[in-house]
Amino acid sequence: MKNFPLVPALALLLSNATYADTAGNVNELISTAAKESSRIPANIENSLSLNQQALVIADKVQTTSPLLLFRVLTQKMELHIKSRQLDQAQKVCSQILAFREIHPQLTGQSYANFLHMYAELFLLQEKLAEAEQASLQAIEIFGKNSGSVRATRLDEEFAFLGKVYVRQREWDKAENYLRLAVYLNKVKREFGLDNSYKKNAVLDLIKVYQETKRDDLAKQVEVDMKEVLNPPNIIWQVALNPKYKAAELVKESCKNPPFPPETTRYAMEGSMSLKFLIAEDGEVIGKYASISSDWKRLDDMALYAIAQCKFNVATFEGRPVAGWAYYDYDWKVNPGGKPYPKPELIESSYQSDIFDMEFTTAKPQENEINFKIDVDGKPYGFRGGNFKNEGNLYGELIGILEKCRFIPTVIDGEVRGNRASVRFVRKQPADKNIVSLSQ
Repeated sequence: MKNFPLVPALALLLSNATYADTAGNVNELISTAAKESSRIPANIENSLSLNQQALVIADKVQTTSPLLLFRVLTQKMELHIKSRQLDQAQKVCSQILAFREIHPQLTGQSYANFLHMYAELFLLQEKLAEAEQASLQAIEIFGKNSGSVRATRLDEEFAFLGKVYVRQREWDKAENYLRLAVYLNKVKREFGLDNSYKKNAVLDLIKVYQETKRDDLAKQVEVDMKEVLNPPNIIWQVALNPKYKAAELVKESCKNPPFPPETTRYAMEGSMSLKFLIAEDGEVIGKYASISSDWKRLDDMALYAIAQCKFNVATFEGRPVAGWAYYDYDWKVNPGGKPYPKPELIESSYQSDIFDMEFTTAKPQENEINFKIDVDGKPYGFRGGNFKNEGNLYGELIGILEKCRFIPTVIDGEVRGNRASVRFVRKQPADKNIVSLSQ
């Protein structure tokens, strides 16, 4: 299916276009290094080589974007930890701590990621109290910066801290955090999302119940989380075994979702991809929009409609097994409809002495920020295109938007959500020689 997401981001007067290219190169190297390290077997040597290339580039721009170098160093520390080169990991860790003393403004998610790796290193060094402290700091930051269940890292951090408490034999604390981890991961799996800690969290929770003589609860966890402890190897079945047949949607059994009234009057349209996990008995046990139409109401209508459809379950060697089914849907209605009401900013909520904000009405470009607005007029779901990895600058602009409030959008007498695209332009400085946007 062709994907038609709104291309978001922000229009900024960058004084040096090469800088954006530099950030893109660094982020591409980091991403490729991460993929190499996640392979089975992991190619750590190649990952370290890619990381070193990123390090050379990021070091050259550390004065304008310290976050880039901070992220590269954190990944280098992680790679040494994965390969159990703890002495090397400790050296990089010391570099990062010294670097942050120079740049104390690095306090967001990237710093939380470092704290997590710091805690991992402490755990491998059997420094349990230090691992606990670092993990608790990471949890505090992840909690403040997690905008949704789908994006949160808290389940991963809860699982890790639970493991620390298991090692310390603090069973009550371990149970609390592991139960949170299992619950959050279960919610995320309904969206088709997982993390590498999911099985460890379940096993550690079972151990807690066994150690505290609550075998009935241990057995219940085993039953409830059977699919985590014994996942079907669907990837192997699909890739290597011709006896696997994927789940299929019986299209003739489906009816198109009804158009919500406002879609027939306003230009609401979009393309979306739906994903369903079908159990061995044909029941839909997980469904979500893997690609959103960018309209929650349209997504919900499509998900509800397709959940009423019939599915042919996946089979392996002729036996029913759990498997995923996929369906794409395009909302194409009333292209000549009225424009969706333009969001109205509450002027007093906009606070910036540096940037002017302008709404854009044309097709979103890569020099804009696109976001949604809830029924209370609060913005969320920011997308920043190629500028999302610009570190402090992007974070500063999102911080401005998060404080903004909009007059609720009313359509046909009902309060609805809305969306907007904006661009930021630096205000004319008093000293015209000052032209850089870098802080």
